[in-house]
Amino acid sequence: MSSNERGVIVTGGAGGGIGIGATRVLAQAGWRVLVVEINRPAVTAMQAEAAADGWHADVLFADITEPDAPARIVDHALELYGGLDGCVNNAGVGLVKGSTEVTDAQFDTLMAVNIRAMFRLSRAAYSALEASQGAIVNIGSINSRATLPKYAVYAASKGAVESLTRGMALDYGPQGVRVNCVLPGLVDGPQTREVLSHLTDDVEGYLESWIKSKQALPYLTGRDDVGRVIAFLLSDDARAITGQSIVVDGGTLAQVSDR
Repeated sequence: MSSNERGVIVTGGAGGGIGIGATRVLAQAGWRVLVVEINRPAVTAMQAEAAADGWHADVLFADITEPDAPARIVDHALELYGGLDGCVNNAGVGLVKGSTEVTDAQFDTLMAVNIRAMFRLSRAAYSALEASQGAIVNIGSINSRATLPKYAVYAASKGAVESLTRGMALDYGPQGVRVNCVLPGLVDGPQTREVLSHLTDDVEGYLESWIKSKQALPYLTGRDDVGRVIAFLLSDDARAITGQSIVVDGGTLAQVSDR
């Protein structure tokens, strides 16, 4: 089956970070993409870009943490495409706060979005993916391997993503459904630059310093760089790969200390 006959769900697929990269790469490769979003301005911007560049993505507005969301998302994809071949669990939230200062509500919100919703949507999509011998790609973070002060709870949620990926790969594998994880490092884009603008008055200088001291490669990772890894993991070229976590960080985790 060619890519243009395949349907895929991308949660958070219009966001200014990895989501839009995954959506764009998959749509341009011919996948039929259902973007699941709550951010209406982001969807408007995505649709304007898609119209200008000649690609298309369908949209479903839904909060992935709602009780009926998984079934509604999968049913909508099946109604649109007649089947489901991929699920990209990209939607997530961050938190930069010391462990002693994180409230119960903040902890619960982070886990609800970053891990519980991912588990529930994957479970709901399983039957359709078994029928198509499809694949799941979960978006984690290098923070699951090595993190920073004030990132403890976020890192814990992404560590759970990586562990869940391995476990689901073993549960789903005998039925032919593959499950893999992508661990991005710093990914350039409007979302990253907005966050950095609250930390420094010189975003360009910060990014230049990051490249020189934190990475092995001399350029920033782009959103489409991550999107292409996601597309590969969904494709038949990755048919023997499951239960794996692919790091996309320009060589950040390969270092013992700053260069």
